[in-house]
Order: sequence, then structure tokens, then C-alpha cells
Amino acid sequence: MVMSSFASLNLQVGELLQAQVWAGQNSQKYSVRLIGYCEKRSVLVTAPEFNGHVILAHEGQNIVMRYFSGKNAYAFTTSVLRVCNTPYPYLHVTYPVSIQEMKIRKAVRVKTNVSAFVYREDTPEMKLACTISDISFTGVQLGSTVSLGQVGDVFKLCIQVSSQGVTANIFPSVVIKVITENKCQDGDGESPLFMYGTEFHNLDQTESFALQVLVYQNILKGP
Repeated sequence: MVMSSFASLNLQVGELLQAQVWAGQNSQKYSVRLIGYCEKRSVLVTAPEFNGHVILAHEGQNIVMRYFSGKNAYAFTTSVLRVCNTPYPYLHVTYPVSIQEMKIRKAVRVKTNVSAFVYREDTPEMKLACTISDISFTGVQLGSTVSLGQVGDVFKLCIQVSSQGVTANIFPSVVIKVITENKCQDGDGESPLFMYGTEFHNLDQTESFALQVLVYQNILKGP
């Protein structure tokens, strides 16, 4: 992890940042947008929101800000200088002394345990349940008690992604690269558990960005 300056990030107005806000012993992550900054004085961001409702902040409240770009993730600690409500809710936060920069390998894999389903484009009504056990920028590992297909098969995967307080589904295409069969315990004894190593296939820009955010959010989980 290396250190850099806020100005060196060359952030543009409207850039999306992740704000991890502390309230007592708990913390929550929200998306905010950069309004601007005055070097060595303050940074202006929109107030965090959840489901269209502004999250109340108070002066002196600590925030960890994160920014994701390409294969890099950046984080800095700040605090609320001023809460402004007109002409719209926004915050002045302290100008960061330094930025932590993390280089993230393209192949890094993040452990998950997320329920999902897959389907083929020609038969969207036939959805098969599965579990995402890990995810990377290039693909996911899926587990299922039923067969999802053969090596080389392409299907749609439904993944739930949260951003800016809103949860939505994305439907990237994946191609099966590896299949292994294990055993799992159930009420009737042992049953097969199929594991599928897959790669993302022909992602569009929106899907690629959403998946990057999902991976970064899991890598950079705060305390």
C-alpha cells in the first residue's frame, strides 16, 4: 500500500465516492458524489442518502472515503466540518493529509456466500438456483445441487448489487470453464454438489463497473 495526495487523484466533479460513516459502534457505507474541493481546506460532497432519504450527519463525525479507479483503490480518513442543507444537502469535510492507495490484482478473488440463479437466454423462464462462493474481476465460482450445464456453455447470471442506497440486479453472461463434483450433507444423507468455475463473457460497460464496485467493496471492508 502506497501513499499519495488527494490532488494527485485528479478527481472530476461528479465522481462517485464511497463514504463509510460511523455512528456509535456501528458503521454504514453510502455513495456520495464529489462537488469540488479547496486544496488544504475542505472537500465538498453530496450528503449520503439511503432509498432517497438524506442520512443525518453532524460536525466532527468521522468518515472514511474510498474511491475506485481501474485496478487501484484509494482511501482516506476525514471528518465533517460543516453540514449544509441549502440549496441542497451537502457536506464540507476535512481535506485529507494523505491517501492510501492499494494496487489490486485483476485475478484477486473475494469469498462470498450469495444466493443467485442462472438461466439461458433462449429459455429465461427456466431459472436454476445457485450460490456464488467467490467473485473476481474475471469471473465467479458457483455452487449448485443440480447440474447447470457443461464446459463451454454460456448462460446469464443474476447478481444483486447495492449502490447509492439502491439495490438492483445485473445479468452478466458467464461461460463455464471448469466443473468439479463434491458431496454435501442434507436430511437424506449425502447429495452431489457441483462447483463451476466461470468467466464473464462480453460484459458491457455498466456490468463491468458494477462488478468492479462489488469486488472493491468486499476487498476494502472497514472495521
